[in-house]
Amino acid sequence: MGAYLDFSAISKQITFEQLLNWLNIPFTDKGTELIGKNFVVNVEKNLYLNTSDKEQRGSIINYLSHHKQIDLRAAALEIKHQFLVDKSKEEKKIPDLELHYTDQLLSYGITKEIAEQYQIGLVKQKSIMAGKIALKVYNEDNSVAGYIGYSVKDGWYFPKNFKRPIWNLNRLFNEDFIFLVANPFDALKLITLGYSHTACLLGNSMTDDQLKQLQSMPNLQCIHLIHTEPMNIVSRVAKHLFIRYDIPPKPIRELDHTEFQQFFLHSPP
Repeated sequence: MGAYLDFSAISKQITFEQLLNWLNIPFTDKGTELIGKNFVVNVEKNLYLNTSDKEQRGSIINYLSHHKQIDLRAAALEIKHQFLVDKSKEEKKIPDLELHYTDQLLSYGITKEIAEQYQIGLVKQKSIMAGKIALKVYNEDNSVAGYIGYSVKDGWYFPKNFKRPIWNLNRLFNEDFIFLVANPFDALKLITLGYSHTACLLGNSMTDDQLKQLQSMPNLQCIHLIHTEPMNIVSRVAKHLFIRYDIPPKPIRELDHTEFQQFFLHSPP
């Protein structure tokens, strides 16, 4: 039997707005209610009702349990780890990994020159990233945030307690326009095509810290989000910055330069 979890305490400390933003689920803020597809949240009570199935109702734990099809304990643990664990106390020394170019990167449209410049490659040495493609990630102040890894079998891997900055923002801090994507491979493909003013969320959702990073950019005038599920991010960013968006017609890795210009011709140069 696992350690005791106080469901009531967890449910009171985290709001539905925080949960929905983390899950990248769009909603409309009506003040006393948050309204989304098939759900209504009572902001004051921090409880939800599924408008299509009145049996589905309750706290953030109930919502996550239904959303991810996991039991209540697993949902509570996931929320606790995401929002309530002080991850700074568990920080470990970041290793210096050797990153080797591989044909797999070429299959994603990433050239050797770009791979070396942006520090991505196959890890052969002994580490938790061994056998994975690893990307070195920097914070906006140019300090090292750590590495994230990728394998075909498991997708993107984030080490325990990794805190997502906006990748490549440290190089773009003084830009007035940026492209913003979710997947690092998409970002590197656009950079390979010549769009160096591209940044990456390192995930489908946007964190509150990432939004603050964008707000702190002194010259930023326009963000062009390219995302398959953009609306939650757009609605949040639009309260503070000008943002436009496109849903890509096919995977970005399959686009050549001409196709990208054709699909996103209205973007600033």
